[in-house]
Amino acid sequence: MLSDGWHHIRIDLDAGTLAGGAPVVFAYRLHGIASAMSRVLPLRRLLHLCRHRRFAASLFPAERGMDRSVVLLRVHDALAAGASQREIACALFGEERVAREWSSPSDSLRSRTRRLIHDATVMAQGGYRSLLLGTRPKTDAATRKRRGWRLYRSRRFGLIGAGTTHDLTANSPTGWQ
Repeated sequence: MLSDGWHHIRIDLDAGTLAGGAPVVFAYRLHGIASAMSRVLPLRRLLHLCRHRRFAASLFPAERGMDRSVVLLRVHDALAAGASQREIACALFGEERVAREWSSPSDSLRSRTRRLIHDATVMAQGGYRSLLLGTRPKTDAATRKRRGWRLYRSRRFGLIGAGTTHDLTANSPTGWQ
């Protein structure tokens, strides 16, 4: 495995060793178009590393959906710390935007916050597999009951943690930011 800590290229050997002093001959097998599509990118990464002695950021695209997953983790941490919907929205979207749009007739910011809270709760209770696949898990009445829907609904509508304020900065005891 060749790695710089962030990026890596895995090389599997059929025989021999790279630790010996003898030169190494690489053979790269491609079997048809379907095999080539998934194997060309690692080969391009290796060739770029050999030519330029560094990993090319352009050949290591960011994971799809990673930003949303990070936001869901932040929301889950805030819920665990007892933050209200509005406090979560302030931390995610900024206090100015929340002050301007929270009580607006469109209700889109509140709806977005509720969806994030729902998805974070589902993710933490094992639904992270479907969220990572880009689908929303189904929640029927029995599933909601099993997952503690009442507790979630209480948090969702501000019944738990109401009247408290939380410091959601990096210096807070919860560390949520």
